[in-house]
Amino acid sequence: MQSVSFGQVNSVRLNVNVRETHATLLDVLSEQQEQHQDLFNSNRLTFSEALAKLYQRLNPQIDMGQRTPQTIGEELLDYRNYLEMEVEVNRGSDGWLRAESGALSTGEAIGTGMSILVMVVQSWEDEARRLRGKDISPCRLLFLDEAARLDARSIATLFELCERFADAAHHRCAGKHQSGEGHDL
Repeated sequence: MQSVSFGQVNSVRLNVNVRETHATLLDVLSEQQEQHQDLFNSNRLTFSEALAKLYQRLNPQIDMGQRTPQTIGEELLDYRNYLEMEVEVNRGSDGWLRAESGALSTGEAIGTGMSILVMVVQSWEDEARRLRGKDISPCRLLFLDEAARLDARSIATLFELCERFADAAHHRCAGKHQSGEGHDL
């Protein structure tokens, strides 16, 4: 995100990588589930254990250590384990820095987190709009109680972000309406 300003932070970026082993697991579950029904139809395995066994089957090179299949399966059910994420902020002459605890002021940390949350919520809204074919009530107001800890300039930046995303969504909807695509409001 360019032109985002919280304290000395003037840009925020989120670097996301999907772990290849986990992406493979998702692909197999969605496209080749028939080949692995022996695990999921077993009365001896819980769903978590079956998931762990499938993961081991797909990734025999990975050492599971002393962890039980149940523990591994529970880890595989946690979406946070599928992504490697890194938040970076730009402070002008300092360039891009990793946004770590202690590296940012409280306001910068809250503002950085909120700007990422705005992007995430916007993507949820876009996906819901795509799947349902209509606008939904904006969910981004959920995070505004955090804004109480920001200064007036930072709060204004948050509202500007919301307005930018709302305008972009409105233009996408208007384009669909003009092109003849159905769109409920």
